[in-house]
Amino acid sequence: MGELRGKMRGVRAPIRRHVSAGGVIFRVQEGLPEVALIGTRQGSVWGLPKGTVEPGENPELTARREVREETGLDGAVVASLGSVQYWFYERGARVRVHKTVHFYLMEYAGGRPGDHDQEVEEVRWVLLPEAHARLSHDNERQILRRAWGLLQGRIPGTPAPPAEGEDAGPGGAPEDAGAAADPPR
Repeated sequence: MGELRGKMRGVRAPIRRHVSAGGVIFRVQEGLPEVALIGTRQGSVWGLPKGTVEPGENPELTARREVREETGLDGAVVASLGSVQYWFYERGARVRVHKTVHFYLMEYAGGRPGDHDQEVEEVRWVLLPEAHARLSHDNERQILRRAWGLLQGRIPGTPAPPAEGEDAGPGGAPEDAGAAADPPR
């Protein structure tokens, strides 16, 4: 068995490509933009709503659907925020997954945070600086900074976003430090 295990170490796991989409949904309260974040793992992980692009959907439609499902909120797409890519290992399937997530800036149009699905434990509206500090993954902070820059030009009085690398957030851990534990959504 030990000999077989040693031989298997040189074999690379197959690769699966996974495409998701999500959004940064915002509203204006007392003249300042707030964004909705989702909390999972008893509030230890905070992120942006996102999920799998289903057959027949384009990423923008998926983003709207996933924001609705995970936050209980409806939003109108304002702009594309680009995409992020990362890798993780899916232990059960024994494959490496290359994930691309397309994000959109969305303006709140209705709904209630309490109407989110069971996958999410909490939805919270927060001001941009708190959202930046609270997000658990660097790549989502990067997307939030893009959204923040657009909101700064759109909503007078919005403060400037932090520079990349500034305020690394909870634990300061890079995205891939926790990615292996996060199954694709």
